[in-house]
Amino acid sequence: MAAEALDHPLEVDWVSGACMMVERNAFESVGGMDEQFFLYWEDADLCFRLKRAGRLTVYNPVGGITHLTSRSSSLARRQSLIAFHRSAYRYFRKHGGRLAHAAAPLVFLVLQARLFLKLVSLKLRPNNPR
Repeated sequence: MAAEALDHPLEVDWVSGACMMVERNAFESVGGMDEQFFLYWEDADLCFRLKRAGRLTVYNPVGGITHLTSRSSSLARRQSLIAFHRSAYRYFRKHGGRLAHAAAPLVFLVLQARLFLKLVSLKLRPNNPR
């Protein structure tokens, strides 16, 4: 969320799967989580499919959770970067509509270039697990 504090629920495009509540019938009606996503983008995919089915995704600032990020991915940083970019491409192909078919090669190349830069940056950092 943006830096300003919210004091009321707000409709959003997606919320983190680390702290998400979904009605069971809604979850099942869209086929649950897409297991083809690994590690990233599965929550955004679920929220997108729920929206297409007429459901809202709402951020509620009343509750709170502490998500200890990068606990798993920090142990395998290279593999998590690869998984992130693969899942981003999968999300684009799955939900990009007609544009996705035509733009897929370009999007793939841009994501691969971004991944390459991230991996080079990772190698240049001292004491960084790979």
